[in-house]
Amino acid sequence: MNNIRLRPATIQDGPTILSWRNDPLSRQFSFQTEPIELEHHMQWWLASLKNPARTILVLENENGEGLGSLRKDKLPTGEIELSWMIAPEHRGKGLGSSMLRLGIHGTTARFIARIKPENTASCRMVEKLGFSEIQPGLFVLNSCD
Repeated sequence: MNNIRLRPATIQDGPTILSWRNDPLSRQFSFQTEPIELEHHMQWWLASLKNPARTILVLENENGEGLGSLRKDKLPTGEIELSWMIAPEHRGKGLGSSMLRLGIHGTTARFIARIKPENTASCRMVEKLGFSEIQPGLFVLNSCD
């Protein structure tokens, strides 16, 4: 898909991200599988947007349509933990790989991704991007050009 970009998330993105997060497949592959209520999510969302160790980006197309989100958490060790979601209606189009490439390009860091082993699509995706599985469900990439 051409003409996609990552932009910083805003307060207004909160309800959309929640709808993606509460999608049954997203919940199945999340480590927290219960549905999340809007009020609880928005409290978390506002705190996350203010957190200097957290960056949340939204993947969008040339029309400004949200396609996915990428969260980058800088850990006390200096590593960056990645977490992502693709909007349910845009899954299976290779957007996850494109989003991760955009989100880590040019960053010198050790990236980690925790993925449920049964989420084979995400496991295969990060391996194709050069991540190594160092234990079941834990993938690392030492830096990105």
